[in-house]
Amino acid sequence: MTELVMMSLSRFLEDNLADLKLEKAGKSELVPFQVYTNAIPTEQTDDEIYPCLVIRWVTSEDDEEGATETLDILICVYSDEGRGVCESWSNIVSSRIRRLLRDNEVLEQKYLRTGSVVARNPLLDPDARHHTHHVSTIRSRWFYPFPSKPILQED
Repeated sequence: MTELVMMSLSRFLEDNLADLKLEKAGKSELVPFQVYTNAIPTEQTDDEIYPCLVIRWVTSEDDEEGATETLDILICVYSDEGRGVCESWSNIVSSRIRRLLRDNEVLEQKYLRTGSVVARNPLLDPDARHHTHHVSTIRSRWFYPFPSKPILQED
């Protein structure tokens, strides 16, 4: 279930953010996002990967009605103009994704977004490369109802 919801969210974001382009290291023109599920490729550097979105699983819950998946969307942005510009890019992307999720509560007619959409800006590590790279997070929850099962009665 988790992977299916993640792939649906990935397709949704790719389709709805295709026109949003951001800075990329070594490029003079703006480029579209890449969207990954689970993790970014380890064989590439941050400069090769950013800008990107990474959809990560956080938790899963099942009850009698269905399954609820909690997912994080990591927003990974780059700017050679410094941390302030990185954070501005991150805020723009975060606002757009939150609006998309708020306005589209159902993915592929299967998964219902529940609860609020929460955006978080990380605490900065002074030793990290925050002058050109920035990552922020959006958390959302998705519910999938289980198919109805008839109750078998014993004769």
